[in-house]
Amino acid sequence: MRNRVRFYHRIPFLVTGTRSSNSNASKEVFQMIKHIKRIDTVFVPVTDISRSKEWYMNLFNFRVVYESPDGSYVGFRFNESGPLQTGLTLYQTDQLPESRHIAFNFYTTDVDASYAYFTERQVRTSEIHGAGGMRFFDAWDPDGNGIGVVTFPE
Repeated sequence: MRNRVRFYHRIPFLVTGTRSSNSNASKEVFQMIKHIKRIDTVFVPVTDISRSKEWYMNLFNFRVVYESPDGSYVGFRFNESGPLQTGLTLYQTDQLPESRHIAFNFYTTDVDASYAYFTERQVRTSEIHGAGGMRFFDAWDPDGNGIGVVTFPE
């Protein structure tokens, strides 16, 4: 198989016919991306940006860090000091893409308290489940976007 470069979100990855972690290609890829430190932002499609902004702001300890001039994007970060955490950006769309899986999880130190918090606010949730040392539940925003809430030993 010939080597070829594919671009995933503007980051070049060398695709080879072998999977050796010690290969020169793996070292080259590492050298190219070693400065990447975290997932910066998760994008969530919504059909009513105002309703969704209010829902997320009321449920999570977020602060708004960006709103597009045309009102089609709103970005959040957790409202706390310390290292920069992954952000969440809502974007306006007329049609939601089909999704068959929860796109991301929020980590919690107390899944039972988080579950009670969500259900008290009448958020649609699954039951709490456990697997592989984790305990978690799923919840859905007003557009039906699934989010996970998980705890595990750190």
